[in-house]
Amino acid sequence: GGKKLKTKSGTVEIEGSGMGGLEDGTATARCPKKTKAVSGGFDTEIDDDLMGTSAILHIGSRRVGGRKWNATGINAVTPDGDLTAFAYCRKQKANAKSKTTEVEGTGGAGEPGDSTVSAKCEKGDTALSGGADGQDPDLDAPGTTAILPYESRKQGDRKWSASAINIGDTEGDLLGQVVCYGGKELKTKQKTGEVDASATTSSTGDIVARCSKKQRVVSGGFSSEDPIDPSTGALGLVYSSHKQGNRKWTISALSTGEDHDFTAFAYCEKKK
Repeated sequence: GGKKLKTKSGTVEIEGSGMGGLEDGTATARCPKKTKAVSGGFDTEIDDDLMGTSAILHIGSRRVGGRKWNATGINAVTPDGDLTAFAYCRKQKANAKSKTTEVEGTGGAGEPGDSTVSAKCEKGDTALSGGADGQDPDLDAPGTTAILPYESRKQGDRKWSASAINIGDTEGDLLGQVVCYGGKELKTKQKTGEVDASATTSSTGDIVARCSKKQRVVSGGFSSEDPIDPSTGALGLVYSSHKQGNRKWTISALSTGEDHDFTAFAYCEKKK
């Protein structure tokens, strides 16, 4: 295992829809000089006065350059809301690789597009963390693109997998990213939980994956079992995914219209 991770964060306020259309924004967390962003996460503001709706929909969370972690979101409601990016930093050689796929739009009716992409480390390297980015939302109708990642997680030793739906009309790109290093494979801990909602309600909940006592959480991920039901418009979306303390990775999720299952993933290393 490596040394303890230092947490850095950056927050941006995204204007509400108010008079006009939807707004998007990107928050950036930056690691200190001589350290690298080995992993990262995001958190968005929830306003429970709005029937528990999440103000900010998650669009992307990934490393940019060596020291920065970006989080991008769309504000889908009227009030302004905050989006925070977290970078988890230490001295460590770690390089990012990415792969992109196209996600079809709804074509103005019916099913949203749904795509998965995996980025893979070279042989001999191990996946340390990763991210997903529904790049370049275009929220000006007509021809909107709104790609919402519903899964971002490690798969096997070397891969990071990203899945997203596109609830906009027009196709757009989903980027999957893996951050790789030459060390040992991380152990995976996962926890699945249900966030209940009826046809008339929405609600939010937290799910926590926890590393064992002699381990440290290095990175984490999330998965939503059923992000959207086109027939009812019921949503199951993750709006927060980040480290908590030394051993926990916490995700927060929103259910509307029906109950949804979500899984939190913690990727753990032995403490030295």
